[in-house]
Amino acid sequence: MIPLKLGDKIYQTDGIRIYESTISEITFTAQKMICVTENIAFDETAIGKNIFLDKKEAQAKLKGGEG
Repeated sequence: MIPLKLGDKIYQTDGIRIYESTISEITFTAQKMICVTENIAFDETAIGKNIFLDKKEAQAKLKGGEG
C-alpha cells in the first residue's frame, strides 16, 4: 500500500501540464484505497501513471521518461 496521508501533495499530469493537489480525504474499501483532492479522486493504481507523489517524477513523465 502506498504511504499517503491527509494533507499530502500529489501531482497529476494530463500529458501537457502538471497540477498540484492536496489529499483531503482517504477511504479504504476491501479492494483499494481511494484518495480525494480538491480536483480529483483516484486509487493507488493511478500512482505512477498520471498521479505522482513527487513533482520531479511528474516532470519526467511529461518529458517521456519513466519517472
